[in-house]
Amino acid sequence: MVQNNNKKQKFVCVLIFFILALFLRIAFFHVIGINKKIDYFNQENLNQARRSLIDGGGLIRDELDYQEIAVSIANGDGFSRSGGKPTAFRAPGFPTFLAIIFIVFGYSIYVGVLANIMISALTVIPLFYLASKLFSIRIASIACLIYSFYPLSIFWSNGIYTEPLFVFLLITSFWLFVINVSEKIKGFYQILFFIFLSFASLIKPYILVFFVLYILCYLIKKRLNFWEITGIVMYIIIFSLWPIRNYYTLGKFSLGSNSGLNFWVGSAGKIKHGLTFISGGTYNYEKELLKDVDNPEDEFSVQNMFMHKAFETIKEHPFEYLKVVFFKILWMWKFWPLKSSILKFLVYSGGFLIIYVPAIIVFLNKRYRVGIFESKKIKSAFYFLLGLILVFTIVSAVYWPLGRFRYPIDIVILPFTAYGINVILDLFKLKFF
Repeated sequence: MVQNNNKKQKFVCVLIFFILALFLRIAFFHVIGINKKIDYFNQENLNQARRSLIDGGGLIRDELDYQEIAVSIANGDGFSRSGGKPTAFRAPGFPTFLAIIFIVFGYSIYVGVLANIMISALTVIPLFYLASKLFSIRIASIACLIYSFYPLSIFWSNGIYTEPLFVFLLITSFWLFVINVSEKIKGFYQILFFIFLSFASLIKPYILVFFVLYILCYLIKKRLNFWEITGIVMYIIIFSLWPIRNYYTLGKFSLGSNSGLNFWVGSAGKIKHGLTFISGGTYNYEKELLKDVDNPEDEFSVQNMFMHKAFETIKEHPFEYLKVVFFKILWMWKFWPLKSSILKFLVYSGGFLIIYVPAIIVFLNKRYRVGIFESKKIKSAFYFLLGLILVFTIVSAVYWPLGRFRYPIDIVILPFTAYGINVILDLFKLKFF
């Protein structure tokens, strides 16, 4: 009877926070609208949008690419640009998800944004069960309340961005990992963990680094069992479909063709044009460099050119590059380039104070740290979190973060944040849940 009541209580809490998160995201969507975005689903609009992008029209390049590829998939033209030209410039996970949404609900930018809003709201489910598995229903409720109101979470859900789906898959992977550590019957959850992690990797391929790090750390401690080996094989099979496709379609066994551009922007671009330089909404800097490419239509030739130019610049300016690396890590953890200082504080610095300070207090206070680390599942979750932070920090140092690499960490750390807030509430004898 007690167990049934506990399940009912969890279900009611999850439902309440899902409705709250959904309401806040739809309200934001209603307020800002999409008056600056174009419905890109016919060839003329696509051409017009690309001309506007090249001329500095301020359209969001990422969204344009995702929509264009998703429409191509939905139309049966495969993972390609408009006109049927195959591409590997974007990772396959999100455009494929978007294509499925378009096939089911029709071609509309509003459908794409609403799908992201729904995924963002649904993230409270794995987040709640993760936090309740680690700590308690009360702490899970605090975590979901913060997530529901968190400005960056609301912001990234209102557009054709990869972040909502990626964070949903990452949090679900984390939850399955904790279940795997704490439950006696592990086989099914181990396989699911690796499957969800592979889906997350198809959205952000650098998660492959975390996967390799996870396996290496695991092998140091103990041998892999049958279910773990099966899960690893499933991950490799699912993830390798993408480079295999690139090999047969484009002639390169590669994870993508945009790493050269990203590396150039995050290194040579910032060295030559200033620390705040980003590729932004124009191709002006890129167009100058493309003159040195024999075949600018070949994505991998362009990638190699950008990579070569980046290393060439780093070799000429090694100390400036170290300064850039430091700046990018600081950029990831400290601030975001918003024009309004008030918005900057509320969205980013304020987010740091709300999310990270309570968690840090817990880890610095020996009394609480020892208490929670007596649990194997919490200790394992902490090391999982440290691995993610390490990978995201390294990637942000190499590429150009713009805050997008910190946002997933903000959400993954929320159970520990909620625990810290709960400690603070207990100190002041405050009870809200």
